[in-house]
Amino acid sequence: MTISTILLAFGAGYLLLAAVILMGIFRRYETSTRRNLPTVSVILPVKDEEQHIVACLAALNSLQYPDQLLEIVVVNHFSRDRTSELISHFVQERANFKYLNMEREPEGIYGKAAALAEGIENSKGELIFFTDADCVVSPQWILRMIKYFQSEIGIVLGFTKIEDDGKFLTKMQAMDWMYFLSGAAGSAGIGKPLSWIGNNFAIRREVYQQIGGFAAIGPTITEDFALLNFVHKNTHWQTAVCWQGDSFVESEPLRTFSQFISQRKRWALGGKSAPFLAKLMIGYSFFMHFAAILLFVL
Repeated sequence: MTISTILLAFGAGYLLLAAVILMGIFRRYETSTRRNLPTVSVILPVKDEEQHIVACLAALNSLQYPDQLLEIVVVNHFSRDRTSELISHFVQERANFKYLNMEREPEGIYGKAAALAEGIENSKGELIFFTDADCVVSPQWILRMIKYFQSEIGIVLGFTKIEDDGKFLTKMQAMDWMYFLSGAAGSAGIGKPLSWIGNNFAIRREVYQQIGGFAAIGPTITEDFALLNFVHKNTHWQTAVCWQGDSFVESEPLRTFSQFISQRKRWALGGKSAPFLAKLMIGYSFFMHFAAILLFVL
């Protein structure tokens, strides 16, 4: 079998897979115009984020959602910088903010998952939203996302865009995230959710409690991926993707290439338990992109 034949075979497989993913991307989800808004808890895990935390909290404070239906639970996960001081100062006299200073991690849970579990345990909203301290949410974030919670939908996923500072590494991350999220959105659209980035993620409390929370999932370094897949494997709840621009969350880019590599290593380690379709997508994508670069060089 010649190299050209192999390349054509892989190319055909890649196009077939891409066609299936595109079917999911073009899926249109039903949305509701419910009059009775649900109660919402936003869980914000924080660790050593003194450079970003104030901007993040200010954006959350500007959310266009009734105060009596919204609580923002900030969980400090053993920060060693000025993060705790900045949070304490910001949440003063803001009744819908709740600040938790973790003293220990729950048994069997560690890292970011432990902070999320602590926040959820100390919240009460019908819907639970996750974001990160290096992110800025839009004022319409919650109002847009909740429309996708139809009766059969247990999780709603929203897009994250990278703040553009004009640098090459930032643009590379922006393209990488858009490729990743588009593929993940497509897989969710065909009923096979594979993964997501947890800084724009919403789940019903009912669903989280049904699976037993992060305690049932067990130790993980990719809590967003683990939660999404655990729900998909163990329940009949479906996943929706919100494409509305004003539901997007803006994230700070990684500033160094070593940080970028470290993040991808963590994602790779966490993705070892990914389903076959995810591994197939990653494998095809890597091969075809490598082949394209190789052919260009040759």
